[in-house]
Amino acid sequence: MDRAQEFIETPPGEWERDVDGLDSGLRDSMACEIGWIAERAAQLAGYLAKRHGGGCGDQGHETAVKAANVAGKKVRFALEYNSYTPLVLPLRRNDT
Repeated sequence: MDRAQEFIETPPGEWERDVDGLDSGLRDSMACEIGWIAERAAQLAGYLAKRHGGGCGDQGHETAVKAANVAGKKVRFALEYNSYTPLVLPLRRNDT
């Protein structure tokens, strides 16, 4: 994740230079890793927004998980990932 974090912090004007220095396999692996980070970040933001309530109070864990999963699905769609392997959060720790 350290390499992915470095890329995330790189100014967009430097992307071409940095990506040109990567072989195809590393480009693919970085795209997957950064995509996973984007999806997880969107899920957490959606979850926290519902738990904060945006002036409506804490809307609870179940509502927040549903919002998190919607946010994750939107990121997957935006990144053109297939819908067969979503990173769906379970309602409870022991849910599968």
